Amino acid sequence: MDTILERNQVNIEDEMRRSYLDYAMSVIIGRALPDVRDGLKPVHRRVLWAMQELGNYHNKPYKKSARVVGDCFVARTLVHTKKGLKQIENVEVGEEILMPNGYTSRVVEAFHNPPSRVIDVSLSNNLTLTVTPDQKFRVLGENYEVRWEQAKNLKGKRVLVSSPRSLGFPETHHNSKKRGLAYTAGLLVAEGYLTDRGRSSRVGISMVDREPLEFVAAVCAEKSINAYWSEKKPQKTHHQLQHTLRFSSFQEAFEICESKCNDKSVPSWILQDRRLFAPFIAGFIDGDGFLRNQNGKREIVLSTTSKNLSSQLQTMLADSGIHAVITEGLPNNRKTNLAAFILTATGENASLLASWIKPHLKISRKQENAFNLTNWQNRRLNLETECVPSEQIWRELSAKHLGGGWYLDKDGKKFRAGIKYQTNAKIRYSSDLLEKTLSYRQIEAWGILPKLERIGSSLAGNLRNLIENYSLLDVVSVSDNGELAETFDIQIEDESHEFLLQGCAVSNCIGKYHPHGDTAVYETIVRMAQEFSLRYMLVDGQGNFGSIDGDNAAAMRYCVAGNTLTVTNKGLQRIEKISKNEDTNINVLSHNQKMNRASKWFDCGEHPTFRVKTNRGYEITGTANHPLLVWETAQNNRPHFVWKTIDELQRGDFLVIDRSETLWTNEEISLKNYLPKFENPRVEIHETPKTLNADLAFLLGALTAEGSSRKN
Repeated sequence: MDTILERNQVNIEDEMRRSYLDYAMSVIIGRALPDVRDGLKPVHRRVLWAMQELGNYHNKPYKKSARVVGDCFVARTLVHTKKGLKQIENVEVGEEILMPNGYTSRVVEAFHNPPSRVIDVSLSNNLTLTVTPDQKFRVLGENYEVRWEQAKNLKGKRVLVSSPRSLGFPETHHNSKKRGLAYTAGLLVAEGYLTDRGRSSRVGISMVDREPLEFVAAVCAEKSINAYWSEKKPQKTHHQLQHTLRFSSFQEAFEICESKCNDKSVPSWILQDRRLFAPFIAGFIDGDGFLRNQNGKREIVLSTTSKNLSSQLQTMLADSGIHAVITEGLPNNRKTNLAAFILTATGENASLLASWIKPHLKISRKQENAFNLTNWQNRRLNLETECVPSEQIWRELSAKHLGGGWYLDKDGKKFRAGIKYQTNAKIRYSSDLLEKTLSYRQIEAWGILPKLERIGSSLAGNLRNLIENYSLLDVVSVSDNGELAETFDIQIEDESHEFLLQGCAVSNCIGKYHPHGDTAVYETIVRMAQEFSLRYMLVDGQGNFGSIDGDNAAAMRYCVAGNTLTVTNKGLQRIEKISKNEDTNINVLSHNQKMNRASKWFDCGEHPTFRVKTNRGYEITGTANHPLLVWETAQNNRPHFVWKTIDELQRGDFLVIDRSETLWTNEEISLKNYLPKFENPRVEIHETPKTLNADLAFLLGALTAEGSSRKN
């Protein structure tokens, strides 16, 4: 008996489609939507931790979102820019910032943060940086890799600093008058003083060496300033003839000398132009420094009683990868009882510095010493800033060693390569070999680096990156004194988020939180404040955080009223009329007469505002968190500028009004868009000006003030 089996026909395409849809729906319902129970991303954890550190608890007032996006530095910390050095609080959006590899990156955001806890990080060259505990520094890893480490964990580690290999010496200013003025400034910072006990604007310099004074006298002559000579004969046998030069009506000289010796500093116009560093430092060394090359020792010493000045000079040297050490000496003057701060460059650092400043020195014996340091023929010792632990290198080579000096390259071929001195003499190994350090020079000259590359070692790439871009300094201490301070930070465009600050390689504000910048961080905070994004609300947000229907959250910014007049390259414009779209392209005027390009324009919606009015009638209306520039008097009775939000202003504060004309055009402005349009051909048309010039502007001003009109 035959059995007939019934076969059902199945369409494989329909079956696959149905199965996929069933699976997709189950995933959408159960797993696809983000769920906080699945765990938090690092950026979520970082935001929550930062809010906890700032005390943003549920029972405390709301704070601006941008406050949880940065670990930063205190005011007056020097940042290496494309042109020179600048205090971090004065760095503006659009400026180019120097990176350790010698390239630059543009600043896209600048941050001024409220007071927060800070710690002091002290390095082996006695540089101390005051930073927030989580600020990240570049440090040396176990396998010579470059990695980030938080400031609070730096003790005992080696931080990466600027290198002369990647930076080199800057080009000296082409203008001889500028160079002469920079040398004079350096000499005045070292030896200048106000005569007549400061009752007049006369400046004096007294020295045993006449050459620097003759140069300064020539600078005065170029500026049509009369300089007067005098001499003081030696009173004792061990004294020498002293020459004195006095002059007045020299504004730059007066500003330098009006500070007391322990309050002196490098003029800002010098700091901001590295082309003037060499002549300035040469002038200072001619005045208060010496060069020494004897008994096999190379040394250049600069001394001052100003701690701030010694730190600035140290950073100017670090700008070219020269790392000098500051030591604090005991008071050696009974009258002043001031401590001395000695800045010392030794060994190869001294030779590098000598070659840089040699063309600008004026004292003949110091010129000779600089020449001898530059052309040093004796034994060259290893730079401490270019030494790394050798253990990993020797272990790597030993592991790949086949015996008899033979190795296997990355292609599987045998080769023989022993480690030798440049003279081809073999290097003798010792029992403490693994405990010794190797310098960059030894790694290159002994053929260690090419051998590591040939055997395919992972150490080779790390070492080459280290040697080409960084030097190293030890972290001596990390101290927390429980202090609070206002902090500042910047964000740069470069993906490495790395820039140089007082010679140290540090991370910018946003690179530590999210790889896509501050906008992504803010968007993360927004999602954490939404009930529908992570299933549960993680932070309590005040304001508009969007809706499940797709409404966007409010933008992260502070704003001013729409009728606020803004200085642009198109004239004074109401800010509400600048653009109709978010993307725009217009130049605006910033602090210190600097022009910046504005690429974004935002309509921020409606917010509570405050009106600020001055006794001269100036007004501005904006949100409580909008910053305004304020003039204040510091403890040393010298004026300085600070940013204050509108809600921080007090009656009696002085607001800064910028009167510069940087953006005003000298060209005649077209009036085409303002001319009346006549559609009726019967209308009699009178010729009107096509452009706005100075005469027409004067006439319009007069008509606005006193003009009247009437109909015929």
